[in-house]
Amino acid sequence: MGGFGCNLSRPNTSAAGPYWPASGGRGVRFWLDPWLLPVPLGIRFPALFAIKASPSSLVAENFRDGIWNPLFRRAFNEVEASELQSLMGALPAALSEGKDVASWLLLPSGEFSVSSAYKALFQGPARPWSGPLWEAPLPLSICIFVWQLLRDRLPSGVEVSKRNDPGDGRCPLCGTPESCTHIMFSCSAAQFLWNFVWEALGPTWQAQELEEFLQAQANRTGGGRRLFWLLFAALSWTLWNVRNKMVIERIFPTRASDSVFSLLAFLQQWSPLVRLRDRPTFKSSLRTLRAAALPFAAPSSTLAPSPTP
Repeated sequence: MGGFGCNLSRPNTSAAGPYWPASGGRGVRFWLDPWLLPVPLGIRFPALFAIKASPSSLVAENFRDGIWNPLFRRAFNEVEASELQSLMGALPAALSEGKDVASWLLLPSGEFSVSSAYKALFQGPARPWSGPLWEAPLPLSICIFVWQLLRDRLPSGVEVSKRNDPGDGRCPLCGTPESCTHIMFSCSAAQFLWNFVWEALGPTWQAQELEEFLQAQANRTGGGRRLFWLLFAALSWTLWNVRNKMVIERIFPTRASDSVFSLLAFLQQWSPLVRLRDRPTFKSSLRTLRAAALPFAAPSSTLAPSPTP
């Protein structure tokens, strides 16, 4: 099926200052990828995008015989003609034969970094100590959960009440405002589990304030750091499940020790993800925790570990 085209052999590129990671244009979509500007051309030129002939066409398919010739379904009105003039003024004079390579606009080097993306997304300073979280032996869904916790983005009672959703925003166990800090540190259920880990593994696991604790602990190196994030994630995920059972299902723990066995079950569930060289240390810590749990009664069925999402 044919279409209306626009030919221009020597466009003016000086005014646009284009951002152009596409080289040969054989792997980048003309309208849908940000190959020329920081945003896709379909967003920058919406009137033209509405009448394009092929929304998924590649950059190279729009550059034929040495000229730019994007196809459209009909002739242009005044607004579309104005956008077309701006588009043609922004397009580069030619495509090369090289491989398409993405360039990251947020850094002068053009290379992607998690830190720069983090700052752009949240307009705040990155926490360099949180980067190794993504190297921890954890399911991706759990890494994302912990990342949301660090950003205070979990749907706690306080956050839910801000959206005028049902509920009074209070902890069902303590009756105080339910923030993420309360769920993970201040709640009596959290204090019991933290005290258990602290007594089993030593004073380095004594925590009062989330960021201060993590900043101190996450500065470990190598396997120690990876295993720290594993245990912290298992502890946090256990407390979040305890909280959800109380808030959503209205199931309250029959014994405080139930959360201990849930913690151990999550650690065992994720143990195959631990690197071979870290496994001796991990198994030693797990044995220590199991030994500390022996004095407690067996877990009740009401707080059996929820499956990893």
